[in-house]
Amino acid sequence: MEIHHIVGAAGRKHDSFNLILLCARCHARVHTRVMDNPDIPRGAILTAKEEEDGSVDCDKLAALKHRRALPYEPEPIPDWYKEQRHRKGGDPWP
Repeated sequence: MEIHHIVGAAGRKHDSFNLILLCARCHARVHTRVMDNPDIPRGAILTAKEEEDGSVDCDKLAALKHRRALPYEPEPIPDWYKEQRHRKGGDPWP
């Protein structure tokens, strides 16, 4: 498992509200995404954070980039990911 900063930037905060654990494979996919065809959408990361912690504060995350809102919203975790995790014996999200 690797720690992923939901909102990343130079000087990013290491507060727990901005962190989620991802497997190494998915962490790499998040960081090497092609913007027109992302493997794991940023909104799915927000959904996973909400499922893990019970809530996600999008306003607080946006404030890390001095914004009023994030440029994306929570969205469903891709079915292909859930199916693959299930086949490998894991939960739908780490």
